[in-house]
Amino acid sequence: MNTNFVVEMHIGMGTPETSVVSRVTAESPERAVALVRIQARPFAAAVPGDAPIWEWIELGHQQAIGELGAGAAVAVGFDIGENHLEWRVQPVLAAQAEPTN
Repeated sequence: MNTNFVVEMHIGMGTPETSVVSRVTAESPERAVALVRIQARPFAAAVPGDAPIWEWIELGHQQAIGELGAGAAVAVGFDIGENHLEWRVQPVLAAQAEPTN
């Protein structure tokens, strides 16, 4: 059975608890990470260019592709003021996944 990758975007508005605001399914680790990078860029524009999220967007995402390909879940997040944003990507069997984009 094939593996898909569920990509969730979580936001915490000044509290430690986060809410899922977006959930999509990708067919490959590369596509899942590309979706995270696309979603993260507009938010990352609110932080300095030397913030760790920019390093992940530009280079660190390659490691995430490898980890997903090996079957591990990955997460990346950062803070904007009191708000926390996080993306979680989980490999799932294709039969368990939502319809793909």
